Amino acid sequence: MTALVGTPYYIAPEVIARKYDEKADLWSIGAILFSLLAGEPLFKGDSIEKVLNCVSHAKNWEFPDDPICKFKI
Repeated sequence: MTALVGTPYYIAPEVIARKYDEKADLWSIGAILFSLLAGEPLFKGDSIEKVLNCVSHAKNWEFPDDPICKFKI
């Protein structure tokens, strides 16, 4: 597969680089789960290009030290 397809919020960095396999699907599943649990996308941006730029540099991404829980327990 070499085509760049997908939703910007869930696309894997390997898909943007056009060098991907089935492991990119696991990234997408993780991004969807993050969005479901956190209530917001894994990466944000004012435009599709900004979101894709954040995703393409995601190899150095870390969870924030102080996560914000939007749900009351």
